[in-house]
Amino acid sequence: MHAAFGRGFLGGWMADYLGVSLLVLGLGVYDLVTRRRLHPAYVLGAIWILSRQFIAKWLYVSPWWKVVSLHLLGHWG
Repeated sequence: MHAAFGRGFLGGWMADYLGVSLLVLGLGVYDLVTRRRLHPAYVLGAIWILSRQFIAKWLYVSPWWKVVSLHLLGHWG
């Protein structure tokens, strides 16, 4: 993924989370095919998972996050 999409936000997100996201999407497709609807718990869970993935990757590529995380861990040297 890094070779195809670079080492920025999108390439990093795809390298870290594409597999999980495809599994979540697959569960939604299964629900649509077998039940013709998405269960409300699936919708909320999918939103929760995808939003946490994007937040985690955004923090990881944010230059200020290293300083904040070191302060939170007590390593402000």
